[in-house]
Amino acid sequence: MLVVTRHRVPVESGESFAAAVAAAVELLAARPGFLGADAGPNLDEPDLWTLVVRWESVGAARRGMSAADARAALMAVLVSAVDEPTTYDVRVSR
Repeated sequence: MLVVTRHRVPVESGESFAAAVAAAVELLAARPGFLGADAGPNLDEPDLWTLVVRWESVGAARRGMSAADARAALMAVLVSAVDEPTTYDVRVSR
C-alpha cells in the first residue's frame, strides 16, 4: 500500500524540508513492514513536493507511523501537507 502526501514548501525552504523528510524516513525504515520511500519536488511547480511511502499493509503503515519517535519526526513534515486523501491500495506493481 502507498501513503502519498503532497506538500507546499517555499522554494527557499526546499533543502530544510528534504532534511526533515530524510530524518522521518530514516525512522520509518526501521519499522516492520516498511518497503521504501521516495520524495522530491514537482518539476513544473518547484514549491510542490511529494512524499510516497510504501508499506506491506495498512496495519504496518499505521503501526509504523504511530510510533512516538516517527510521529514526532513526521510532524515537521506533515505541517506542510495538502489536505487530501493519502492512502492508496496498490493494484498494479512492477
